[in-house]
Amino acid sequence: MKTCVSMMVVLLAAQNGSVSVDGCGTTSQWSPSSSEPATRREPAPAGLRPTDGRSATVRPRAENDLVRKVREPAESEPVVTRPIVASPTPQPGDTVVDLGNGIRFELAFIPAGEFRMGSNDGQADEFPVRRVVIRRGFLIGKYEVTQAQWMAVMGTNPSSFTGDETLPVERVSWEDCQEFVRRLNDMTGGGWRLPTEAEWEYACRAGTDSEYGGDLEQLGWHRENGGLRPHPVGSKRPNRWGLYDTHGNVWEWCEDWYDPSSYGKTNGTERVGPRSGVFRVSRGGSWYDDAKLSRSANRNGTKPTARSVSLGLRLVRSF
Repeated sequence: MKTCVSMMVVLLAAQNGSVSVDGCGTTSQWSPSSSEPATRREPAPAGLRPTDGRSATVRPRAENDLVRKVREPAESEPVVTRPIVASPTPQPGDTVVDLGNGIRFELAFIPAGEFRMGSNDGQADEFPVRRVVIRRGFLIGKYEVTQAQWMAVMGTNPSSFTGDETLPVERVSWEDCQEFVRRLNDMTGGGWRLPTEAEWEYACRAGTDSEYGGDLEQLGWHRENGGLRPHPVGSKRPNRWGLYDTHGNVWEWCEDWYDPSSYGKTNGTERVGPRSGVFRVSRGGSWYDDAKLSRSANRNGTKPTARSVSLGLRLVRSF
């Protein structure tokens, strides 16, 4: 796996001092048992595959059958990748990277700035709230990665909900995403990666300080309004920075390792998240989850080998 082209440098100033951070970097919630951390959510059942590609009945699992018991990746199938004409490395202001064959990525430029990361009113892994400085702008996908985009790079479609290639790709593990990024970098000259957790929340908040960055019903698909299925990307309104589906539809993998207590551990030499761990961060909630899990500050951790029908990705491109 290639390292990303450029590292994002983040300066965190907590209430009692400053923290300098450099980063480069489920999902659905079953009712946890009393012994489980309040922040741990399980993916929607990994093997759930509706017969009509449009809807599904979800059956609860035992209380102790949580994220510790995830489905491991199946053996990978042979992949045939279609040739794609490389696009030049994007510069600030670029919004489209053409992969050829009618497939393209639309990107929004997110300027450098600062925000308050976390929530004092959320779950235990969301505080203490800290001031975070994003020192360099970056490009981020306006949309979650679609099934068409995934197939253009990987040659196969792992998703459970099919029949419309503008649906977000799902049932992709963090490790699958790293292979997707590697191949996409080879095709287009580099710079692609998953967002860091700080970048993701900064882009999701889009200059706001509210739980959802706007009216959730206009911005996102969740359990109460989504009909228990994902929807084509961009079906709702974008946030103030032009990003769609940052709340709901599918969870989105981030580069970082997950630590439920990392916000209280950072010091002048550490990253926002730990440098190793068991779980990777995912953000944003999904069609399968209650609306409250789509909050801007809500964090989640999932095994990097796990796949779920409610878990996909969005990409960043450094320059």
